Amino acid sequence: MVSDDGPGIPADVLPRIFDPFFTTKDVGEGSGLGLSIVHGIIERHGGQIDVDSKTGQGTTFTVSFPRPVVSFSTAVVLSLAATCGSELTVCERGPVALMWSGVGGRGGAKT
Repeated sequence: MVSDDGPGIPADVLPRIFDPFFTTKDVGEGSGLGLSIVHGIIERHGGQIDVDSKTGQGTTFTVSFPRPVVSFSTAVVLSLAATCGSELTVCERGPVALMWSGVGGRGGAKT
């Protein structure tokens, strides 16, 4: 979430802020690509960007991404545990479900 307490985005401008090349700036002051590029990157990663703006009160952008579901073989999980030293929780039924907590140094992996 990113917020400011600036002038806000006028209601008539808000529907266009993610359009490529849309800008409210003077010619030569901006390309109008910034929010369009951000929007595209977020959507390509399965995410969503929402905006809430009130004229005279500021604007808030909220970015959200789905939680990834990852499946690995037991050998890959054990190799990750040995290499990364992070705590891993493994379910041994069917495809291995992996929960990874923390980013630690080498050694001390728990499977």
